Amino acid sequence: MERFYLQFLLLISFMSFYIQN
Repeated sequence: MERFYLQFLLLISFMSFYIQN
């Protein structure tokens, strides 16, 4: 469960960064 949460957080962060640029 922890791993999934971390992966999800990373994905959100990456998408946010991608949208900003």
